[in-house]
Amino acid sequence: MDKVLGANYASKEVLHKYSREELRGAAWNKFRAVKYGKDKDTHFEHAFTVSTMRKKLIDNDFSKTEAVEFILSNYACCFISKDENIRLNKAGLNSKRPNGWKEAYNQVGIEFELL
Repeated sequence: MDKVLGANYASKEVLHKYSREELRGAAWNKFRAVKYGKDKDTHFEHAFTVSTMRKKLIDNDFSKTEAVEFILSNYACCFISKDENIRLNKAGLNSKRPNGWKEAYNQVGIEFELL
């Protein structure tokens, strides 16, 4: 999905470095390979983690239409800084977000905006 939809959020820290237009819809492989391959301080983050998405899809008896609606309504990828990524990891929130991704970001001081 991230290769199709790309990022839909960015941290305010990253938005000081790049414009919304540069980031909006940018997929990680495109971001790394084409435009900013030398930028080691910006991370493409699955804010709504892939493991959570997978678990929700497996645990629910969704029809195909419901599954697509669930994915599209919960999909969240965000560009964050290296330091923000380190804070998430140190807090144990790199792949588990018990109270949702927005709460996890708030907990470690990541301010984000919709692209």
